[in-house]
Amino acid sequence: MSDANCWPSLPVWQTFNESVQGRLIPVQPSVAFCSGNPPNDDLCNNALTEWTNSKWRSDQVGSMQNHNWENTSCSDHLGNVICTQGSVPRLAVNATTVEHVQATVRFSSEKNLRLVIKTTGHDYLGRSTAPDSLLLWLHYMKSMTLIEQYTSCTGEDVANAIRLGAGVQWGEVYTWLSAYNLIAIGGASSTVGAIGGFLQGGGHGPLTRWKGMAADQVLEFDVVTADGQRRTVNACENKDLFWALRGGGGGSFAVVLSAVLRTFPSPSMVSALYTVSALNEDRYARFIHDFIRFIPILADVGYAGYFYMIDTSIVIALFVPNGNFTVAATTIDELMKNNKHETIYY
Repeated sequence: MSDANCWPSLPVWQTFNESVQGRLIPVQPSVAFCSGNPPNDDLCNNALTEWTNSKWRSDQVGSMQNHNWENTSCSDHLGNVICTQGSVPRLAVNATTVEHVQATVRFSSEKNLRLVIKTTGHDYLGRSTAPDSLLLWLHYMKSMTLIEQYTSCTGEDVANAIRLGAGVQWGEVYTWLSAYNLIAIGGASSTVGAIGGFLQGGGHGPLTRWKGMAADQVLEFDVVTADGQRRTVNACENKDLFWALRGGGGGSFAVVLSAVLRTFPSPSMVSALYTVSALNEDRYARFIHDFIRFIPILADVGYAGYFYMIDTSIVIALFVPNGNFTVAATTIDELMKNNKHETIYY
């Protein structure tokens, strides 16, 4: 607890802050600015305006994409309820160098502090935040490097590999790679961190059916382990960590500083994007029944993607890399025509 005797004293924190070049910063929940005495109206109004903006949330040190993990009394719609710290860490290190990361890991170990790691806060289980913890914030470690000819430790020659820093987000990767007519196997959301919990948890995306999981594309990691040591992790060095980091869960085994990934020539893409809204619950149930029946047919054509069910609506986003447009379009049209009297779709 931050008010316990074991919590570092102010002079200790000041000395640590000097060791990380002044990168130690206070952390607050997203709309804490609205509950001050007096509140900061400018910051409060901005927070309320941007409350559901995923990009804005990823840029806030104290924000999670699902704000229930911050603190439910600190919300945009609870009126004059007093805002408390909740599950948001008290302090964070806005790390931008390897040395910042190493110093933070060592300090946490020496002082027996709970350390949590965050880039964008997309973890649906809330693992990148914790009460009375020290947050290692990697959001601004944004390096991206194209390696036109990469030779792996096993001797494999890989064309157009990329090395991504810990804070890079998939939207940034896709935009950057488009200039080279390349694509990486990443997430559907542009604000998800590319090599954080997404990659370390396996990493599924719209192109997974085409080339596999994001974790399958990793050639090498650069990490800091719990002892504060920097290590190269690949199929030849630290092989147990290489296995664990490709699906074992974000922040579980090491702090990943960067990763080398495969890329592929950008495919042509057939996309089917629909929002279907039923007129009533019975018609909605009939459409869902038919949609589920159609899934194997869509899969046979090569479709992969996502659907989201909300009340009596469903959002469908399906993709076929290098697909036959006529075949793909005919198949999805058949599903929609079968339900044209049951639903409204656009």
